Amino acid sequence: MEFSNIKIELNDLPENVHVSPSVQFDPDYDYAVSWAESLFKKLCPGEEWLPPMPEPGDIIFPSDSTENKAKEDSLKASQESTNTTDTQTKET
Repeated sequence: MEFSNIKIELNDLPENVHVSPSVQFDPDYDYAVSWAESLFKKLCPGEEWLPPMPEPGDIIFPSDSTENKAKEDSLKASQESTNTTDTQTKET
């Protein structure tokens, strides 16, 4: 992997191309975060920048909901099957 510092004339770039700042030698990410925030606000006006995370217990993972849905469907099917069998038994 190779990095190089080349100068780019920003006026020559299309409007939809955004150039990230060059590497900072200070161990500080404030500039990169502020740049990312300003770019986010340009690209997604009206959206919240880094909204707070939900509580871990409130997170519903897609795999969990799929498994739960499958279990519920299976339970309903077995209950319906049992009800149908009971009805047929009572009729005879």
